Amino acid sequence: FCHLTLCVQDIARTKFRIKFRLTDTIFSYPLHPYPITSASHRAPACPVETLFLFSQVAVAIKVNKSNPEILQQAKLEIFILEQLRRLDPDAANIVKWNGFFLDRERVCLKFELLDQCLWDYIGDPNNRCLPISEVRPILGQLTNALSHLGSLGIVHADLKPGNIMVVNRYESPVKVRLIDFGLACPASAVMPGDRVGTVGYSAPEVMLGLPYNEACDMWSLGLVAVELGTGLDYRDEVNRLTEWCSVNNLQLNTTKTKELILDFRKGRADPAPLYIHGSCVERVHSMRFLGVQISDDLSWTANTTAVVKRPSSVSTF
Repeated sequence: FCHLTLCVQDIARTKFRIKFRLTDTIFSYPLHPYPITSASHRAPACPVETLFLFSQVAVAIKVNKSNPEILQQAKLEIFILEQLRRLDPDAANIVKWNGFFLDRERVCLKFELLDQCLWDYIGDPNNRCLPISEVRPILGQLTNALSHLGSLGIVHADLKPGNIMVVNRYESPVKVRLIDFGLACPASAVMPGDRVGTVGYSAPEVMLGLPYNEACDMWSLGLVAVELGTGLDYRDEVNRLTEWCSVNNLQLNTTKTKELILDFRKGRADPAPLYIHGSCVERVHSMRFLGVQISDDLSWTANTTAVVKRPSSVSTF
């Protein structure tokens, strides 16, 4: 969402009064046509000197800046949202779009109001490292959403916890919906070289500027699954492992496989798994991971046969 100088209690085109902001999303209450004669209630820059009383239904409004580039992006998003209207939002786990309006030169998109994004949900100390009984339905719903997008030939291209909304955090099982189609496009219209999405969640082909399709969304979903199941930020864990290898004169070679890395380090009580792109640090037969395990004291496990550790050398694994 674009940063704007909108204030609480502002009125957009006499249709909505801004009630509060959550991050960059603007939430408001729609207004019904009922004249108010008091001049003190008039809206600034209102084209008609008639105001409207509040209804009790809240909506979310995505307000786009008025510069040409953002306007073009908003038009493309409206095109995608029009395609998604073929789907049942409840059945497809996709946010319900209620059309758009213009506020001066700004394009405003109206959506149903949902509870909180998945980032905020798992940021709650009570929800860190969700149990599999809760992770499974969330991933099932997101897979369902991507399946429906695929049926229309649409790539979301920016799947991450911030673009997944919880309908009601107090419901069990939790229901989620996919939002923000600002970077979405038809798979047939993907331009090789376009680097879209969020660093840390984008698929390798996207980051490398190679041709991509709907499969890139499944890669992003896998990283979301890691965060849900471990309570760990994938990018932070990658940085920690890289730093640990550097300090101990070790070099990661992650070019030979597309599987995620799982790093179990000895000397820890009940260690949590560590995932990064590339090959795996340990061979775990039950989980079908390939690689080598290194303990914190730099001894090698029986899984390796041809590696010799020298105190001052650099070992590649």
